[in-house]
Amino acid sequence: LRPALALIDPDQPALPAELLRLLRWAQQYYQHPPGEVYATALPTLLRQASPLQVQLEPIWRLSAAGQAALVQNLARRAPRQTALLQLLADHPTGLSSERLRLALPGWSATARSLR
Repeated sequence: LRPALALIDPDQPALPAELLRLLRWAQQYYQHPPGEVYATALPTLLRQASPLQVQLEPIWRLSAAGQAALVQNLARRAPRQTALLQLLADHPTGLSSERLRLALPGWSATARSLR
């Protein structure tokens, strides 16, 4: 997994204008079909036209039952469960498993005990 350097803007050309001019010149000079010339400027994985394999990561959020459990006096009986519920309550858009692991080691066992 690598960090993204930039997002692709659908309103902008995928290739810079200077490169497009060079490719157009090469296409005319060598009398090749434009599609073949432009394809050579694309990264290999884009040229292969294989479908993108997307792996979705689950996002954990606090449910209505979790909200109710947090309101109850759970803190005295189960501090780890309360910590997990409070962490999720503090992030209403949810947290990834990795962020939960960093914030609260052993969170998955705590979450299983809340089922």
